[in-house]
Amino acid sequence: MSVRVTTCVGPAVTPHRDDLARLRIAVFRDWPYLYEGDLDHERRYLAAYANSPRSVFVLALDGDAVIGASSGIPLGDDGEAFQAPFRTRGMAVDEVCYFGESVLLRDYRGQGIGHTFFDEREAHARRLGGFAWTAFCALERDADDPRCPPAYRPNDAFWAKRGYRRQDDLFCTLWWTEPDAASERRRKNRPPTASVAKRPCRRRAAGKSGSLGSPNSPDLPPTHLVTNAWRRSRYGARIFSASECAHRLRFWLRPLDA
Repeated sequence: MSVRVTTCVGPAVTPHRDDLARLRIAVFRDWPYLYEGDLDHERRYLAAYANSPRSVFVLALDGDAVIGASSGIPLGDDGEAFQAPFRTRGMAVDEVCYFGESVLLRDYRGQGIGHTFFDEREAHARRLGGFAWTAFCALERDADDPRCPPAYRPNDAFWAKRGYRRQDDLFCTLWWTEPDAASERRRKNRPPTASVAKRPCRRRAAGKSGSLGSPNSPDLPPTHLVTNAWRRSRYGARIFSASECAHRLRFWLRPLDA
């Protein structure tokens, strides 16, 4: 398999939007995401990235087929759900370049493409300038979740080798529909946990890169009982389907090297 990697900035990704939507649905349906994707929603999500002239998509192609992709966007251009945890912590959102998904078809894994995705996005952040941190979110599931495939291995060690550090106190909450086969945990009202990672810039003064401000509270109720009343208080008039679950995401961070 001969794979080439190309970078699209801002609206340049538009011709690939439907291919990216199908790729995200295919990869995210598997563990640990269990995401029941919707093509129209994916198109809207990707359009939001394309509308930012400073966003980036790194595409992996086998011939003309998109077999992998990763994205990045200045946090200040992203949605409030991702910005709010950083504001609560006292961090400037304009100093963070947020990395979205990294998705790759199973047959192409283990070839170093994941490293290339990070290399290219970090290089894009440096070219834009003004960022002290790169960050991403990671979904976490309970270690004893019976749905976990026996051969599954999380990517924590890979991210740590790249200099990212798991932030135990930095969360956001996203909602998505899980396939019917994943309904047992939903009935127990125990939303799974997700985490976000970040890293700082060498140009920062000594001692400041580790000073991340006071921790924010988790975004879910302490009891993890996500009731309809709590949903309305948190999200207003938004309507949730019976199968839609809350997923708490934790950030990983790393200082962006000069």
